[in-house]
Amino acid sequence: MPRAASSRGGGASVSPSTTSAASAPKKKRRIIGKLFKKKKKQHDDQSVVGVALDQEDLTNGARSSSVSSPGSPGRGAVAAKPVGKPIQVVLLLMDPSSRKFELLQLEFDSEKAKVSDVLRQIGLSATENTLRQMNYTAVCDRTGMEMIASMKLSRFCQKNDVVMAIPPGLNGSETAKLAKPILGDPNVEEMLAPKGEKVRSKRKDPPMKRISEEPSKNTARVSAAVIERNLGSSFQTTILRLLFAGLAIFVAKHHRDMTSQLVHGSVLHPGEWRSRVGV
Repeated sequence: MPRAASSRGGGASVSPSTTSAASAPKKKRRIIGKLFKKKKKQHDDQSVVGVALDQEDLTNGARSSSVSSPGSPGRGAVAAKPVGKPIQVVLLLMDPSSRKFELLQLEFDSEKAKVSDVLRQIGLSATENTLRQMNYTAVCDRTGMEMIASMKLSRFCQKNDVVMAIPPGLNGSETAKLAKPILGDPNVEEMLAPKGEKVRSKRKDPPMKRISEEPSKNTARVSAAVIERNLGSSFQTTILRLLFAGLAIFVAKHHRDMTSQLVHGSVLHPGEWRSRVGV
């Protein structure tokens, strides 16, 4: 794919436009939107910021043509071939006062591009006047870490990373906090995600059936019936044991009386008898 010449020695390349009459313009998507306030559903609801997107499919020649670095050929010349492997980054521009934002996809030469070249490309690539004319102070990543302007961009970005231009009056952490609802919007996430990740996200595994530790109603009823039956059987067993014990005591006493020897002065009442065998 032909690329534009490096920008001011930094190696940034904007989408090819009129570099050749035979090359057809290729569509490039820019995301433009605005933050708006949402009504809180609950008292502790933290998501009070919404995102309204205005998506535009722009051809590469819709805006400026190739960007020439000092000493490079003028407009219409063949684009210079980058020396190193290109780095694609997604640049987020935000205006805290008007709540407007814009996402730009830029490509840089990994061997030449510096962090400062990202800021230089804002005036050449941004479409919103408010965002294009703002004096951004630095560049940070999604965590709010500010990048050193004099260092190479490849030290901080590898492949399709999202970086943010820090507006005047804010620091890195405040910029990351302001960008959180934008980058967390489902439509923005879908457009920023690689194709492979989109396919994997659509193929979600079915949710596993939850195994509850609490007993079901049927199990509870069966358990209650078993407990009642066990209590009834244990009570009956106790009664029978007491009856057998009482009967054994009575038989033993009666046997002892029947087998006792007759001594001098013993009296047998009518109906009573003695036996050596006993009961």
